[in-house]
Amino acid sequence: MATVRARFCELLAARGEGDDAAGEGFLLGMTSLLDVILQRGMSSVLEELPLSDALRSALLGYDNAWRQLLDCVVAYERGDWDACLPLASLARVDRRWLPSAYMDALHWAHELQQSPPASH
Repeated sequence: MATVRARFCELLAARGEGDDAAGEGFLLGMTSLLDVILQRGMSSVLEELPLSDALRSALLGYDNAWRQLLDCVVAYERGDWDACLPLASLARVDRRWLPSAYMDALHWAHELQQSPPASH
């Protein structure tokens, strides 16, 4: 789920803000579930990561552009259209991008799982 979310955030950030934002979007999505994965509080997890203040704030739940994007993505994952569509507008994401970006993210994560591990 973290890989799907990471790719989904990356694609939406790239379409809305350009390629420079894509990497930040990917990090946002990938780190958004670390508290659950590691079974630790998000603030504790973030102490160990070199993230921008904007991403850190978003992951801690503070309202900013990254948080709006993350909330939009989570609402889309849940099928909560009443929340998703207004959040898409706030995050400057064209709602027409959502289905194709999500399908791309699902496909990308599936391909990633099917890839053989790199040998060292």
